[in-house]
Amino acid sequence: MYTLIIMGCILALSETIFRLDLAHERNLVLKTLFTTGSVITQQIQQNMDNGIFTTDILHVFLSTSEFNPDQFNTWGENIMRTNPNVSAVQLAPGGVVQYIYPLAGNEGAMGHDLLKDHRRDDGALRTIENKSLTIVGPIRLIQNNRMAVIARKPVFRQISGREAFWGFTIVLIYIEDLLPESLFSLEKQGILYQVVGQNPDAKIAPVFISSKTVSDHWDYTLPIKIPNGMWQLKLYSQKLMLDYFFSYRLIGVAVALILGFLFFWQQKKNQERSLNIENLNTDLIQATRELIIEKEKLQKAFEEIKTLKGIVPICANCKKIRDDKGYWNMLETYLESHSEARFSHGMCPECNEKLYGKEGWYIDMKKKKT
Repeated sequence: MYTLIIMGCILALSETIFRLDLAHERNLVLKTLFTTGSVITQQIQQNMDNGIFTTDILHVFLSTSEFNPDQFNTWGENIMRTNPNVSAVQLAPGGVVQYIYPLAGNEGAMGHDLLKDHRRDDGALRTIENKSLTIVGPIRLIQNNRMAVIARKPVFRQISGREAFWGFTIVLIYIEDLLPESLFSLEKQGILYQVVGQNPDAKIAPVFISSKTVSDHWDYTLPIKIPNGMWQLKLYSQKLMLDYFFSYRLIGVAVALILGFLFFWQQKKNQERSLNIENLNTDLIQATRELIIEKEKLQKAFEEIKTLKGIVPICANCKKIRDDKGYWNMLETYLESHSEARFSHGMCPECNEKLYGKEGWYIDMKKKKT
């Protein structure tokens, strides 16, 4: 019983230490996740801001050229040189893509009517309606099948005092140009990740990119603000699932078993010692009792033993013996009173001859014996 109590206490103590250590480790991991995630979201947001700023630059170029895009290639070259995160720039007068820089690799998008493409017209129409920049993506581009984020800004101009829709300034940012390199190294650090975007032309939020292994739940979901919505960076640390914690529990169980066994063994030894001592005490008590009985028997025997000591006065003629009171007693009477001896009377051969040697019957008895 005591062994089970000791083992239970040790297991409870080890589990408490484990949980405290796990809570401490989790706090450290969450802090690390938050710091890492914050840095990555800032980098993504910075790259996105560069794309948004590029749409404004294109708008400025159009306005200063009175909406004449003849110098578009020059504009595109300058923009691409100063903004390395921008993958391509486009102009879509009337909603139809007619200018692309660089054109190589993007020819398939030329002539794409954004307002008549039923797969992607919702975002374009909403952009015109709201008169604000819209971020679309990530989507797979029709021109090269690559994943990219698209920033579209509606452009309006004054015609006869009225504001009229001119078209879109468009910036494409490939996923690999938008996301920082630090994001791709997270999985090697034991961190799972997922970047969820926003596409007004889709019902389900698209996933930018994710680690090879994904989680059913996430430790942190960090927002990435974009002009027309919100993206999300989801993070989950596998460090809390390391074998260290499982091994820690096993060690706690092993220690509890070892200490419990040692306690049980020591308790058993103590019980054996107590039993041996108890048996020895019982034997000692029994031996003492037997010794007392033997002593009593011996004392009684001593009391019953009668011995003759010292000088015994005896008559030189009749052989009577004088006792302590001065009386003369027959020899056999004296010995019987002073010892355990008892006498039977008979006659020795010499006395027989002396007393009966002349008797006929005695002579006949002797002859018969010979």
